Amino acid sequence: PGYGGSAPLEPTKPDARDYAAALAGFLDTLGVDSCHLVGHSLGALIACAFTQRWPERVKSLMIADPATGYGTADPAVRAERMAARLDMLDRLGPEGMANERSGVLLSETAPEDARRRVRDVMARIRPDGYRQAVAMLFGGDIHADARRISLPVRVVCGGDDTVTPPAGCEKIAASFPNAQFEILPGLGHASYVEGPDAFNAALADHLSARG
Repeated sequence: PGYGGSAPLEPTKPDARDYAAALAGFLDTLGVDSCHLVGHSLGALIACAFTQRWPERVKSLMIADPATGYGTADPAVRAERMAARLDMLDRLGPEGMANERSGVLLSETAPEDARRRVRDVMARIRPDGYRQAVAMLFGGDIHADARRISLPVRVVCGGDDTVTPPAGCEKIAASFPNAQFEILPGLGHASYVEGPDAFNAALADHLSARG
């Protein structure tokens, strides 16, 4: 919601549960009762919130390069970092932000087609949708949701991810009662864009293990 051609959510400052409810509605519209759920980055917060609320609808869960959220951070630190993100958007606009920040989502050795794809997607960000996503990030706490999810989970992370580094992703995996952790060597934060073969191999293995 709030990205691409999708309308923003109703709440001005939604949390992951609001996005999870939108996902539930989307699946209802498609007639999908249950699914294998994959969440990347901010999508990991949504996927975990969805699984916590509707565990019977999730056949398996895999999260990649997961965002932790700032829900438990010091309020002053949280406010400062949130303001910095929004100020960058106001100052540069989506295209300028893409030119300045898209490279952070990839490793130094990422191919040019991956760089172009990430840059193009970031340049099309809708400011209203981005602001809502930032609100979700700064109110989120993936560790709290993870502790309440009982099904087996696969957590993967690019080995060269500087946005959500492997050490932090491994801590997230440890918060689940039952999780496997895997590093995808040489990949940055947008691991599925930069290394689709490695990402798909990890996903295929996960799906095979879950039947």
